Amino acid sequence: MVNGLCSACERAFQEGRWVCGACGRLRENPVEVEDQRRALRELHEVLSRLDSTEPEKNARLWQNAFFPTQPDVLVEEVLWARGFFEGASSEAALERAEGALTRLELGAVMDADSAKKLAVLRKLVDTKRKRDRREIVWGVLLIVALAGILVAFLAWIVGRIFPAR
Repeated sequence: MVNGLCSACERAFQEGRWVCGACGRLRENPVEVEDQRRALRELHEVLSRLDSTEPEKNARLWQNAFFPTQPDVLVEEVLWARGFFEGASSEAALERAEGALTRLELGAVMDADSAKKLAVLRKLVDTKRKRDRREIVWGVLLIVALAGILVAFLAWIVGRIFPAR
């Protein structure tokens, strides 16, 4: 950062903050667990204040925001993102949780208890993804069924107006 400005959006950082309030980028990479937790809390504050009337900006912020590297903090990220699985940011939150889980699965050395917790979190995310897909399929089927009913009704109307001779 030059002169306390964010390298991504060039807005000024607030004094003592790790995360840019405009774009979610880090001022510098925190190495220590507590610094990552603090930066993650700041990011969550930014994400919690998003304006639902700007979905493109929100999606960019969710996608570009930093990911912690410490396993404990990544778990916290999954748990926090889970709170956004419903609503306007659900897809972005789901992708973020999946990204954190993948980082944990690929890189974290875990004891048996942590591995069980990770499996539970993975199942929660996978269940949400399957439910979303199922809702899409049912929505498409409903639209197709309604279109079929509409076509049949229109055919019936046309048959009444122009009877076959």
